[in-house]
Amino acid sequence: KGMGTAFTGVVGLLVAAGVFAHGIKVIGAIDQLILMAEHVGLPPFAMAVVFALVTLAAAIIMGSGNAPFLAFVELIPQIAASMGTNAVAMILPMQQASHMGRAISPVSGVVIAVSSGAKITPFDVVKRTAVPLIVGFVTHTLIIGIFY
Repeated sequence: KGMGTAFTGVVGLLVAAGVFAHGIKVIGAIDQLILMAEHVGLPPFAMAVVFALVTLAAAIIMGSGNAPFLAFVELIPQIAASMGTNAVAMILPMQQASHMGRAISPVSGVVIAVSSGAKITPFDVVKRTAVPLIVGFVTHTLIIGIFY
């Protein structure tokens, strides 16, 4: 019964992320994003960075790593195919961004739990973790860019 209760929220998030991603496809946002990238002349790696930054921002706002990643990851194979690039090279920075964004979100469950245990505010925890996590995100993204 306890696991069922815990998994209901997770399954709800997965369904909501899938509906969100499908909605983005249906309204034509992905096609517009691809056209904009082609018009601006962004290379595939720059598009991967853009998607990673969007995922990072969504993770910080939502306090969840899974919801923003699962919402956007379904779109990447189509985008990568249209740009003639490796989908994995576009997905890896997004995956890293989603989990690092969760760790620097003041509304994340883990940040709230740690801050209450340490008797400090969630913003104090975020201030201490933000710099190393951003450096890690940039380093990881550059490594992906170099090797893919």
